[in-house]
Amino acid sequence: MSLDTQYMAELRQLYCEKNKHLEQFYEPVTAYEFYREIFPVGSFERKGVYEDQKGNGIAVTLPPKGTKGIKPGENGIALEIEGDGRAKRYMITDDLATLPDLQDTDFTIMSPISYFGNRRSGKNARFLYAMVFDLDGVGMPQLRDTLHQMESSILPKATFVVNSGTGLHLYYVLDKPVPMYPQNQKYLKELKYSLTRQIWNKFTSRIDEPQMQGIMQGFRVIGSGTKLGREYPVTAYRVGDRITLDELIEYVPDSNGEQQRIQGIIAKGKHEPWKKPGRSTRIGTSGELSRKEKRGRWGDQARSL
Repeated sequence: MSLDTQYMAELRQLYCEKNKHLEQFYEPVTAYEFYREIFPVGSFERKGVYEDQKGNGIAVTLPPKGTKGIKPGENGIALEIEGDGRAKRYMITDDLATLPDLQDTDFTIMSPISYFGNRRSGKNARFLYAMVFDLDGVGMPQLRDTLHQMESSILPKATFVVNSGTGLHLYYVLDKPVPMYPQNQKYLKELKYSLTRQIWNKFTSRIDEPQMQGIMQGFRVIGSGTKLGREYPVTAYRVGDRITLDELIEYVPDSNGEQQRIQGIIAKGKHEPWKKPGRSTRIGTSGELSRKEKRGRWGDQARSL
């Protein structure tokens, strides 16, 4: 057995151990249950009913060859721009009927955000429904300590803990969605960075340096494949309840004035008007990404989650 083969076998065994441990204490949830809780009925447009004037979810799928030729894309999406593979985008409407199409895929990501039109851009973002944190370098000791810190109120208790294959995704579903007007996007990013430094600590990850991600970051879809293969799908477990932004802010350290600074940014954001983009381009259930999107003009670095 080669070193690469042995390493992959160890990762797959660890994936199974994580699921077994999580199942002992928490309820597994299906993809539909997971996304229905994040996006309650009425969050998106009804399919084909554009008069609803609501945003939709957007998922992006990369083909199996997506491990080659990956370059930075829009808002953290990894776009394959070399070779003959094509990235596809799926519009998620209010019935969530597209979810089954995403299950049997190798690499599909989605943000807990609704968008007007067909592009995952800050300009088109309508509402943020959850804050998500990605923890890498998570073995069994780190998993146990992450859960312990949440149960002991050292860290905020996530609504869902997701086994992403080699790490964890912690979903904090908000009690009410936050409008994504520009100033709000600024304070949400600041809040996420501050909380990342709290959540990513020496007990929750074997990696010393926290990996910062923007608020638009996409995460592997529940039930789709992980880095370990389709037979090792992304799994989700219900841990806590919905949470308010004020409750999350309480976990930002105030000894150095950081909590007060975040609260000041939020106070400004609450008074800034939000405007719907002037143009809303619709697509069907899927569509090929445009050349402009493939060139990736957005600054966040793409990462394989």
